[in-house]
Amino acid sequence: MGFCGSLFFSTHMSMNPLLLQHIHTNFEQELSLASQNHKTSLAFILNTIPDKPFVKNGDIFQAIAIGGSMYRNAILKKHNGKISIQSEITDKLPLFALEEDFLSFIDAHIDTNIEVLALNLAYPLEPVFENGRLDGKLMRGTKEHTFAGLVNKKIGKEIETYMWERHKKKIIVSVANDTVCLILSGLQQTTWDHLVAGVLGTGLNFAIFLDKHTIVNLEAARFDKFPQTETGKAVDACSNMKGYGLFEKEVSGAYLYQHFNQLVLTKQIDHEPLTDTTQLSNLAEKNIGGASDAAQEQLERSAAFAATQIAGIASFKKQPMTFIMQGSLFWKGYKYKETVEKYLQQLIPDYRITFISIADSDVLGAAKLVS
Repeated sequence: MGFCGSLFFSTHMSMNPLLLQHIHTNFEQELSLASQNHKTSLAFILNTIPDKPFVKNGDIFQAIAIGGSMYRNAILKKHNGKISIQSEITDKLPLFALEEDFLSFIDAHIDTNIEVLALNLAYPLEPVFENGRLDGKLMRGTKEHTFAGLVNKKIGKEIETYMWERHKKKIIVSVANDTVCLILSGLQQTTWDHLVAGVLGTGLNFAIFLDKHTIVNLEAARFDKFPQTETGKAVDACSNMKGYGLFEKEVSGAYLYQHFNQLVLTKQIDHEPLTDTTQLSNLAEKNIGGASDAAQEQLERSAAFAATQIAGIASFKKQPMTFIMQGSLFWKGYKYKETVEKYLQQLIPDYRITFISIADSDVLGAAKLVS
């Protein structure tokens, strides 16, 4: 990768217990203020759960989950009130620089036989409830997908219009953020008031229930009541989304390896730059002197920072919580989950946090939007 701006090296400041407690407290306060309709760094976006399905018993329909770097496309069937996956494909995403990039991608992946599409979108959305279904207005691009021309437009409506103008095909589209879909997938696991959805992979976000009928997409990547690391400042300076998602740029897989690459230059570490965070995790497992130490440092800081938000949610709810987690960084990163749990014990020893994974949550959660 290329480098721009001033180069910095990070320190172990993020592992300082007092600093972590300070970030945790700030995040809890942001949640509390946002719940009282005060403006904070969190978007705190309210999503009303639709109560009337568009899919009838026996119908075939489709769900597409679009993340930061991967997508999953599934054909589903509703039978006796249950949803089953008939077929599915998972593959790497192209970069969505323009509106046309996104709409042509959807066009290429919609099955010609379906009439209802549920879209799970891992980007900031302003919920719009129209005609009995949930749509989402794209607030901005993230994870280097800029979506030029599509920002401030209703995603579902744009897809419906595109399909009609190109193919004279009528289709019903419902859209929600990935964390909203994720939390919907967990309602059979525990009661709504104990449930949280967390995405910690290419990106970072959490969703909670405010009440039985309202899901809050926090847009936790936007949280800014914390001190940036020096490498975080450099990563932000090199981003085409400068000033946005500062917390995400300290934590998520889309950016974490870039912190290491800054250290390679500034601390003259004998290792070539990395191209993704999977390489960072693999390097952390090895014993390659300063390079492995630097990789471990980035993963530990990320996990410690993530723990401050998880702890803040539990403190806000004032009870034990079950987090449905999604994302390869959380589940597969080198000692990542264990490190998060270690810092949670320090931050909130009185609240038990349980992490679970739900199979097919990305498409089955989206399916609940229309079924």
